[in-house]
Amino acid sequence: MKINKKTKKIIVIIAGILFIILVPLIALTVKKGSIEEVSAITLSKGDDNIITINGSVSSQEKKEIYVDAIKGTNYTINVNKGDYINSGDVIISYNSDAIDSKISATEDQIKSKKDQLSSSKKKLQDLKDSKNDNPIPGAIDSQKDSLNEKISMVESDIKTTESSLKELKNQKNELNVTSPISGTVTTINSSVTATSPAIVIQSNEKIVKGEITEYELNKINNDTTVSLNFKATGEEFIPSKIINISNNPVAATMGAIPGAEGSKISNYEITFEVPGDVQEIVKEGFHCVLKLGEESKAMEISKEVVYKDVDEETKLVWAIENKKLVSKEIKVKENDGKLELVEGLNDGDKVVDNPSSKLKAGDEVTIK
Repeated sequence: MKINKKTKKIIVIIAGILFIILVPLIALTVKKGSIEEVSAITLSKGDDNIITINGSVSSQEKKEIYVDAIKGTNYTINVNKGDYINSGDVIISYNSDAIDSKISATEDQIKSKKDQLSSSKKKLQDLKDSKNDNPIPGAIDSQKDSLNEKISMVESDIKTTESSLKELKNQKNELNVTSPISGTVTTINSSVTATSPAIVIQSNEKIVKGEITEYELNKINNDTTVSLNFKATGEEFIPSKIINISNNPVAATMGAIPGAEGSKISNYEITFEVPGDVQEIVKEGFHCVLKLGEESKAMEISKEVVYKDVDEETKLVWAIENKKLVSKEIKVKENDGKLELVEGLNDGDKVVDNPSSKLKAGDEVTIK
């Protein structure tokens, strides 16, 4: 059977079209059949041992001074709001007129008795110095005995009266109320009641107070690493220290305990240092965020993931992104025979382990 020229031409055209269609399909099939199967590891920093809580600034010490009704209502407040006072300074003086009168009278008594004592001692000395010209036998000795007895009685009276004077002065001192701490007077109440303080004093040293739950209590101690950030100042996190962890719960609050919906959780107060360089910057009531504990160490990677050493600190690895290989340059430092990642990869990235020398960028891979 002869094929005419027209038919040959049609056959050639069809063959050409088939070639154009089939060659890419065959190439695609071959490519699919050549997907590399690789071992991979997922980078992870591990869990952070961090507890994050909120805190607020307060004075390290705060003392409220109340009026003592037993000492009377006639008193004088000796300080003004805003004054800085030292521990031991007199801040309230109660009226002491009655005691002052008793002190004055007692001092007069002591003076009078001392005058009597001096006079009796002089008479006794005069008798000792005089000649025994009294015709009555034993008269001089009798006078001496009488004077010695009188001197002894007056000396005893003086000691008793001086003791009474000391007690009166102690009572007067108790009418003076002194400050128990050094700090600034923040409140003066002119009209006081049994429940309202006459004076409030706050120390200038500031601390941060926060609360932790019963589930966090056993995870920390006074040596736990602490950093804090004051929201109002925009400062970075700065180091702090734990001052005290209370063993007594502040309050029991409703909380979500796994498997015990509606159960209560106890909170415990914890106090922290305010670093010296920000003591003057932060004010009472400022809020902050505190981190308790240490962040995980930098990610470590095996030397087996490196497919090329650029230099001591620079390495190349195959990262897997969207099932394809991407060459990544990473910075590392060696630590105890392991490579500690400095930069170039992130937590959760996947890299090829023990990569084959045949791998190249863009290769599609599957993970074993």
